[in-house]
Amino acid sequence: MKLMRKILSSVTAIACSVTVMYGDWGLLSAGADNTYGILTYDIMDKGADGKCDYVRINNCDKSAVSVDIPAEINGLPVELIGFEAFQDCTSLESVTIPNSVKSIGGGAFDGCTSLKSITIPDSVTSIGSYAFLNTALVNNQTGVKYADKWVVDCDKDVVSAEIKAGTRGIASWAFDSCTSLESITIPDGVTSIGSSAFYYCTGLESITVLNHDCEIAMANDTISSGYDENSKVYYKGTIYGYANSTAQTYADEYNYKFLAINDYGVLGDADGDGKVTAKDASLMFSEFKRIYRSEPSTFTEEQMKRCDLNNDGKITAIDVSKVFSIYKENYRRG
Repeated sequence: MKLMRKILSSVTAIACSVTVMYGDWGLLSAGADNTYGILTYDIMDKGADGKCDYVRINNCDKSAVSVDIPAEINGLPVELIGFEAFQDCTSLESVTIPNSVKSIGGGAFDGCTSLKSITIPDSVTSIGSYAFLNTALVNNQTGVKYADKWVVDCDKDVVSAEIKAGTRGIASWAFDSCTSLESITIPDGVTSIGSSAFYYCTGLESITVLNHDCEIAMANDTISSGYDENSKVYYKGTIYGYANSTAQTYADEYNYKFLAINDYGVLGDADGDGKVTAKDASLMFSEFKRIYRSEPSTFTEEQMKRCDLNNDGKITAIDVSKVFSIYKENYRRG
């Protein structure tokens, strides 16, 4: 065993001394000759500087029944389970993934029909499309399918979906083409929304992201309704989230409608219909005039909490101006 490790270390050192190009920028050594037990791996160059940085698991013996992926191979951390790495390993029943792994590639376990147990550590921040397609471990709740604590797929005819407690991520393409889905709330425990997660959701009118710092894949089709007449991706609904959150950053980047929320509802929503319209600005202006004339307020406590945008305890001209600006901006965005 010690001799084998020395040999493998020597092979790794040689592989790292020469960059091999396979159309994958940063790939230093292809996996055909890099084996660790039943696993095949690639040596990756994160900074494209000719240095060995981490290992990508590339393939597995199709007869494998149980796999315990190592945290490192020859001193290099195993950070990535590659595209279709375990695809069609039909005998595979259980997999343990170490804390070193940060990403699981698309189709990684597709077709592992016997896979019933998998441990996905908190270090994993992204799961690619169809990573657990056709596996036995995916469970179903309200048309929404989970692998461990990740949403990985959704039935296409679901109208509304409730993300179960404890979910920490939504995989790429999880709600792809769920054309009947009308609204969804992403709980504050979810820390990651993968690329194209809500691609081509033609009926999606609202998506609420409750985690202020949720990592949302920055692409215009991560949340999208389809394509316009110019073949440009668009989203016709509204993104709801906290002010200055990643949800707002995402919406602003792609010119999608965004409404800020607090614990009492949508900021600036005077009439409580979940929108910000010219009517809300008018109601607030009337309230401002009553206050200016020292007349009794007609706003409830919840209305005040939603409409007092500068948090000074009353409705002022500044609040009215801000709400009208919100209305105009979202009107402009379509």
